[in-house]
Amino acid sequence: MLNKVFLIGNIGKELRVEKTATGSSVIEFPLATDETRLTSNGDREEKTTWHDIVAFGKLADSCIGHLGKGDLISIEGKIKQDKFERNGRPEYRTKILAEKIVFLNLKR
Repeated sequence: MLNKVFLIGNIGKELRVEKTATGSSVIEFPLATDETRLTSNGDREEKTTWHDIVAFGKLADSCIGHLGKGDLISIEGKIKQDKFERNGRPEYRTKILAEKIVFLNLKR
């Protein structure tokens, strides 16, 4: 079995940075990927999909201070789904756990 995802997109917000109890860095941010298609009447339609990205440790450290809103990046990682309850009903949140991040064009 294989759980692998590759995304190229733009960071949607500034990185949220936290530290674990052991002092390891954790970052979270939304990533926007876009698709363009032609509609039946020939118009171009763009669709944006948002992905919740999480990175840990040295990878997170390498991003802090270097990445920000609007930057274009490539991410390789895996999909993780968390289950929780809200108002007594099960809900799910899908995240991408980053294993590799490549800075494609920095605006800093």
